[in-house]
Amino acid sequence: MRFGTGPLIGVLVLAHAALATPQEITGTITGRGQSDSGISSLYDFPQNDPTYASIGVPQFGFQGDIQFLGDPNGILPLDRPHQLKLVGNYMFHDLNLGVGINAVSGAPLTPLTTNPQYGNGGEIPTAARGSGIQTVDGLMTRTPFQSDVDFQVAYQIEMGGARRLTVLADVFNLFNEQIVQNYDTWTTLTFGAGPNPNFGQPTSQILAGPQIQAARQIRLGVRFAF
Repeated sequence: MRFGTGPLIGVLVLAHAALATPQEITGTITGRGQSDSGISSLYDFPQNDPTYASIGVPQFGFQGDIQFLGDPNGILPLDRPHQLKLVGNYMFHDLNLGVGINAVSGAPLTPLTTNPQYGNGGEIPTAARGSGIQTVDGLMTRTPFQSDVDFQVAYQIEMGGARRLTVLADVFNLFNEQIVQNYDTWTTLTFGAGPNPNFGQPTSQILAGPQIQAARQIRLGVRFAF
């Protein structure tokens, strides 16, 4: 929305709940009763198989319970119910100021153990989806609420005719927030191995490096139009 000829503001607000669909619960997406869609990994265990826990756990050392994937009230791994994006721009003569705000709910946390069939870590829930894990920051059911503010200032210099020189600066993560992006939810790394030493740490078995918001960054630039 624009107020007069100066500021320009755009706002996007999203609110939703990412629950498993009936097709994901029943397995009709694949037609074989597999729990393919619950955590985006392929299993050979039907979601409603009670023998995984009743037989597999005591006799073969399985961990977790495949039935947690079939919970009709379970939330999906990347569920973020609330998102806010706000972009504002104000031009005063040759000076242009812009700000962008991005805020999003945290993602659910579910403890995941190794798939005993293939030895892949991080596939079988040991508790209900979104029930939380014990992290270095305490018991958490979701990652922290994340927010980011970016700022830009640009100054335009007229150089005659159609020629214009623009000097600009971008500041990313203006307030230098250091919010945890994710925690390691893998209880074990391989089937039959001991506990994952990084469980509950702000790390990832998939992405390299600490899972913490990038520090403030400043970018300077010059643009010439003719």
